[in-house]
Amino acid sequence: MHGVAIDEVHFHEIGAADTIVDIVGTAQGLASLGIEQLSCSPVAVGSGTVKTAHGTLPIPAPATAQLLRGIPITAGEDESELTTPTGACLVRAFATSFGSLSSMTLDTIGRGAGTRETSMPNVATLLLGDNAPTEQGTGEVVAVLESNIDHLTPEQLAYCSQELLRQGALDVWQTPIVMKKGRSAVALSVMTEPADASRMASVMLRETGTLGVRMGETRRIIAPRQSIRLETSLGEARFKVSETGGVRRLRPEHDDCAILASRHNLPIDVVAATLSREAAESGR
Repeated sequence: MHGVAIDEVHFHEIGAADTIVDIVGTAQGLASLGIEQLSCSPVAVGSGTVKTAHGTLPIPAPATAQLLRGIPITAGEDESELTTPTGACLVRAFATSFGSLSSMTLDTIGRGAGTRETSMPNVATLLLGDNAPTEQGTGEVVAVLESNIDHLTPEQLAYCSQELLRQGALDVWQTPIVMKKGRSAVALSVMTEPADASRMASVMLRETGTLGVRMGETRRIIAPRQSIRLETSLGEARFKVSETGGVRRLRPEHDDCAILASRHNLPIDVVAATLSREAAESGR
């Protein structure tokens, strides 16, 4: 934010002892509790102005705003600074998702109150529990982005899909649709972590030239899975291993099947069948 080399930056408030305690204490606390996923509500930043070592600044302060890019925020109910750069930094570093409360089996509740009086309760609440499992797997909140496209070629849409996956999308798919005036088109859909929704929408806008992206949240059930490598008669290959309802499945990775099919000059369905059979016979 200063526009100077890192060595020239001078810490003011963020170099104070209480800030160091906040950072180290939060990190140690999360580690001690064994928290694997941390879901956070939209961040209340406040409104108005705040006095700093650099003078009076608008809220959110420039550093706070920069740290919260791509994260859902709200003004909150108090005309003061409700999120500091330190708080924004902690949220940015540790939160794995944002939005409504995740489904869980609640175990422990922790609360910490600040000393400053505010219009809204100056209290942080931590709900600790286990993901709510189902017979099929574990539930989680994901964001789904969509846009109707009628002006790109199939090649351009394929490139956009690959770019979204490269940027970290969980999944990308295309659905044939008919738009107004009977135009054939494609609904481009992207599944992503809620914290990445705004960034992914920007990628969609940039790569497709679309004039709008619909955004929403939904829940999905994730089957327990892992990735393993096995040596087969055709060479080493990766397999997805999942188990649902007492049924265990091994599925060879398509990319590895394609590589081995090309190497041995075999049809890809024959390679996939061979790998699946040998994996099942291996007892893994």
